[in-house]
Amino acid sequence: MQKVFFLNLNEISQHDALKKLWEAANNMLIIIEPGTKSGFSQIKKLRDILISRGGYIIAPCPHANECPINDNDWCHFSSRVQRTSIHRKVKNGQLSYEDEKFSYICVSKKHCNMIKSRIIRHPQIRKGHIILDLCTNDGIKKVTVKKNDGDIYKKSRNSKWGSVFE
Repeated sequence: MQKVFFLNLNEISQHDALKKLWEAANNMLIIIEPGTKSGFSQIKKLRDILISRGGYIIAPCPHANECPINDNDWCHFSSRVQRTSIHRKVKNGQLSYEDEKFSYICVSKKHCNMIKSRIIRHPQIRKGHIILDLCTNDGIKKVTVKKNDGDIYKKSRNSKWGSVFE
């Protein structure tokens, strides 16, 4: 049976809440915060604590090493959310959707296979090449995939921010 808990980590003791959540999780714990510097800072702290308690990172990180993202940046992703008519009126929005940014961590109590890298910025598609910002086991890397790289180039053209890149 899956258990789902919703709580605001800013309103309670993080260590107490995290301990209870980790103990209550059968196999996996997913924590989601707003995709802001502050939200990512919370996720980064919780990530370190969960690793120290024997957790295995599933996503978004491709490693359990120290997070390579410095204090001037933050790891976040975007998801398109459909707006209701009330939501549009409250936010004075014209579009039927909004792109919400979020930071998250997914941690397992069991060992799992790690990915090689994740795309952490929108791919920059240029004439004849694509520039990808990747989080890898060796830190943040900027990779250029050229048209003559064949299948890798074709896969890169369809890749998105947040996608796994093998």
